[in-house]
Amino acid sequence: MSAMPPPYGPQPPSREFPWVACGIIGGLAFVFLVVAGIAAVGYFLFLKPQRPPPTMTPQQMQQMMPKAGPPQPAAVSGDEAIGKVKALPEVAEWIANVTKAGGSPHIDIDSEDAAAYTVHVYEVVKGEGDIPSHTATMGWFTVDKGTGEVSQQVP
Repeated sequence: MSAMPPPYGPQPPSREFPWVACGIIGGLAFVFLVVAGIAAVGYFLFLKPQRPPPTMTPQQMQQMMPKAGPPQPAAVSGDEAIGKVKALPEVAEWIANVTKAGGSPHIDIDSEDAAAYTVHVYEVVKGEGDIPSHTATMGWFTVDKGTGEVSQQVP
């Protein structure tokens, strides 16, 4: 038996192959771009080399270090700080008014650090009846230990 010719004659070449190839190539290009983008983000987030810190000579480091030594005594003592606050005109006037009214003015060092004293100026007001005793603050002052300069913190 001999082979039969195709029923409709010779077939033209298929035109689907180029479109399928373009789709596959385009898909592979898209996948490549996505992977390259992820790799770039990972590089810049995790692997990008950092600049080393600037180097300093031992002499430069020594110049930047604070000078160590024994702590210097304060030029102004706690009692002197209280005296400086009492000498302020507004505090002296307040003391006179509280004393005249029968109150009891108080001026105490509340706290201190290496540079200054914090001085509290107040009176203790005795409670009457249902009103409890309490303090009435005139102000808070800072006295610099080195210079003796007084500044009011809270009016």
